[in-house]
Amino acid sequence: MGKRIVLAALAGGVLVFIVSGILHSSTHLGEVGIRSIPNEDLVLLTMRNSIPEPGFYYFPAPNLSPMSKEQKEAEQSKYLAKFKQGPTGILVYNREARI
Repeated sequence: MGKRIVLAALAGGVLVFIVSGILHSSTHLGEVGIRSIPNEDLVLLTMRNSIPEPGFYYFPAPNLSPMSKEQKEAEQSKYLAKFKQGPTGILVYNREARI
């Protein structure tokens, strides 16, 4: 019985992989929602001048330094105000292209 379950899971995984590959390439689902940044040259110049290290960044970022419970609550309300004001996002950043 256990062998049948493992074989069925493998067959199902292979089938899903093949079908999703066909759908991905034939319907261009991989391009949905992808857009270029307006004023890209200006944005890239600002990023080069402002972000020295490669990394995974999110914004707005909360203050993660050690603090008391009261300070955390105050920082949380500041963070929520910044978050509601926007913009928000995630950035995977590398200053130099690596091929």
